[in-house]
Amino acid sequence: MNYSRKERIQSQRKAAAKANRRKIAGVTMMAAITASTLFGSGMKEAKADAGLYTVQKGDTLTRIAKQYNTSVKELVKENKLSSDRIYVGQTLEVPTHLYNHEGEEDLQVQIHTVSAGETLYRISLKYGTSIEQLKLLNKLTSDTIKIGQILLIPETVQPISQKAIQLAKFYKVVPGDTIYGLSKRFGISIDVLKGQNGLNSEMILIGQQLLISENPVVTRAKVVGAIDKFTVEFQTASETLPLKVSYGTAESYQKLSGKEYVLSYKNGALLSIQPE
Repeated sequence: MNYSRKERIQSQRKAAAKANRRKIAGVTMMAAITASTLFGSGMKEAKADAGLYTVQKGDTLTRIAKQYNTSVKELVKENKLSSDRIYVGQTLEVPTHLYNHEGEEDLQVQIHTVSAGETLYRISLKYGTSIEQLKLLNKLTSDTIKIGQILLIPETVQPISQKAIQLAKFYKVVPGDTIYGLSKRFGISIDVLKGQNGLNSEMILIGQQLLISENPVVTRAKVVGAIDKFTVEFQTASETLPLKVSYGTAESYQKLSGKEYVLSYKNGALLSIQPE
């Protein structure tokens, strides 16, 4: 059978897309297994393989198309449907990549199905991304998610380790720090700061580790450099972060410029920075 040049290109693209979906499915499964180990056996693994979606109660092709940044027409065509009617339990092939306004491939993603007890914060830690990125990618207007909801996850190399996540909650006191200054910087009260660290007074020591927050934002980022004496700029996979640091310490970050670390922050202030 003779094919036109256009038909050959379309056939090649479709074959490449399916191969890419199979590759991402393997990455997603490994991420789910790693994350299950990280957070304990009580957490369920993501129930949807990348590239495949199981129709849930209340689903429509319009809703699914919106979720995956595609069109009803493309879903019908890709799944060889005779109409736009679907049924609960039906398996559909869905895109596992997003496109920019010029129609060029922009971002590969994984698929996660929300399980009981999960929050955006916990999911962001699981996949080494941020709440802000999850909300932007999934067009969420709040932090509220529900069981069974499908979330698109930016593809990452590996989840952040449990050790790094535990250390991310603590701040190491440096010269010039005071309880008052830390409470202002991180947006928490002096009483809370003293209470969660068992302090009977406002005296703190250089090098002392203080618990600041159980739920900081944790992400990987490269150090860009000092903006001024109390602000350092970092670059994550999706955004630039200007974060407050102790006054006069910003310039010390210049020697770390270009290196990647696991960092945490709260209230726009750097909480911890550590190699992984």
